[in-house]
Amino acid sequence: MRTNRLLAIASSLLLVAGSSSCVAVAVGAGLGFMVSQEFTNNQKLVYRYNLDVEDVWATAQAVMNDICEGPPEVVEFPRTLKGTYMSADVTMTVIAHDHLQTDVTIEAREYGSRSGLTSKRVHELLEERLAQR
Repeated sequence: MRTNRLLAIASSLLLVAGSSSCVAVAVGAGLGFMVSQEFTNNQKLVYRYNLDVEDVWATAQAVMNDICEGPPEVVEFPRTLKGTYMSADVTMTVIAHDHLQTDVTIEAREYGSRSGLTSKRVHELLEERLAQR
């Protein structure tokens, strides 16, 4: 009886955790630098990394230079990059959250509406580069 109750509680917690918009990412397998991610209701992706803001900013600039159809627009304060990737207008913002913690917000607009799939793809490219550092 007690085992069934524990299984029910555990499965309920997994269901709640899986449907939450804020997901804690486990440390290991090369992803220990990413602490959390959030997919907001307005299709913006927000990620927190345990890395220095300057390292993340330099990597974000390199990624946007490589993937954008032309050179991205760079704003130094706040650290923002704007460019076009796969016919979507992509905006990436890099903000220092705390010492050795950096928040990255990625938003992609395709045909006037936000595109979560494009935002995720840009994040995957950024994450690959950060893992190589």
